[in-house]
Amino acid sequence: MKELRGRFAVVTGAASGIGQALAARFAAEGMKVMLADIEEAALSQAAAELTAAGAFAEIPSLRMPRSPASSRPGRPVSPRSSRCWA
Repeated sequence: MKELRGRFAVVTGAASGIGQALAARFAAEGMKVMLADIEEAALSQAAAELTAAGAFAEIPSLRMPRSPASSRPGRPVSPRSSRCWA
């Protein structure tokens, strides 16, 4: 396995489940991790746990506005593609 110490990982879904486990493993291997998740409170807790263990864990500000298409479940995002659903 390649040396991971000092490398950088961006982990989505890092507040729970597999994403949280991956972030913890990467941090344990000496990687710097940037965490992202839609559950802000759980994400803050996950980051606090990693930093308390001595890891470099950061949460970027990733606020994305919802598009009008994403607020209508079951409708195509693009009229040209019926395979891409919001």
